[in-house]
Amino acid sequence: MRKDGSVIEPQLIRDNKNLEQYRHEFYPLFDELNFFSKNKPAFSDYNRIVVLGGTLNACNERTKCAKRFVTDNTKMIEGLSCYR
Repeated sequence: MRKDGSVIEPQLIRDNKNLEQYRHEFYPLFDELNFFSKNKPAFSDYNRIVVLGGTLNACNERTKCAKRFVTDNTKMIEGLSCYR
């Protein structure tokens, strides 16, 4: 958020590589907290998939990922999309 109260759109935030040197140190910790594999279904007998939206290309990427979880039991796929 800017000083004047306006919001900086995520795509306008510049890439920040300050923590890049810690990538190999932080990755195992975040992975252990399920930051990277959390999107696996918690139940094996699910019949509904909800794809959460987001900014930029997140809607497309999340839909592509959700496609992996479609089974013969899937009755409904819904999508929530938002751009603030």
